[in-house]
Amino acid sequence: MTSVAKVRLARTVLTQCKKWLAPLGLAVFVSACSELPPPEAIDGEVRELRFQVEWVPAHPNQTPARLRERVKGVVDHLEQQFSSEFENSEVSRLNRWESTEPLVLTRELEDFLRIGLQAYDMTDGHLPVFTNGTSQSAPLVRVENHLARKSAADVKVDMNLLLEGYIVDRIADLMEQMSIQHYRISVNQQVRVRGQQRKKTPWLVADSVEKFVVRDRAIGQISVNDSTDVLVIHRSAATANALSYWLSSLAAEEAIAQAERLRIPVVIEIRENGVATRYTSRAFQSYLS
Repeated sequence: MTSVAKVRLARTVLTQCKKWLAPLGLAVFVSACSELPPPEAIDGEVRELRFQVEWVPAHPNQTPARLRERVKGVVDHLEQQFSSEFENSEVSRLNRWESTEPLVLTRELEDFLRIGLQAYDMTDGHLPVFTNGTSQSAPLVRVENHLARKSAADVKVDMNLLLEGYIVDRIADLMEQMSIQHYRISVNQQVRVRGQQRKKTPWLVADSVEKFVVRDRAIGQISVNDSTDVLVIHRSAATANALSYWLSSLAAEEAIAQAERLRIPVVIEIRENGVATRYTSRAFQSYLS
């Protein structure tokens, strides 16, 4: 056999091998990718905030010890920056600014205020996050170009009612930065989920009656006097947190009417004399499993 014939034969064999091995390699790759590693879980407390995080590791170094340290740091930092109960928080600094002149905001405080303003607008100004000595329908704080301006010098800001949900959202950002695509995060009663815990096994969320599936959404929950539970589903845990607080202040029928106006999934359960009455918005029905 000439050298040219040998080269041609080698090329033919190589081509045939590629044709046979390529599908086999693809099958092995697909099989390996179709299974998820078993989920990990951590929990902890920072003062009165209790956090729980479950996740499917995307890398071997995403150990419970490392995740606990990082999550605890996020929770601690955000509470100290945005709780009005801390004298040196960013919100307290804004409240001490007794002027209608603009105040330069940190990027974090600007983001927090914008989320509060969005929730304020959704409730037609009834969310009690801004207060002063008079009653006004317009927002009492405006944010523009990294500046905050009060409508009156005595305006105060208190957004603790959406802080737990905001912390959940920021922990979700941490998960994304670490390339973690499957997780369930909760801080007190506020929850956010993404992906699934195992193949074809989504994360479950429980209310006082049943468990149901929520895909890539957040849950805001509040219990009032152990007799009323309000649950809201939204993309943002901070917004869901704020809306659940607001809806819990309304009569059930009015709360559901507002949920229909906003087209958001809401469930309300009222327990009285041992009997539970359940109200749901139409958007909630798609989340029942």
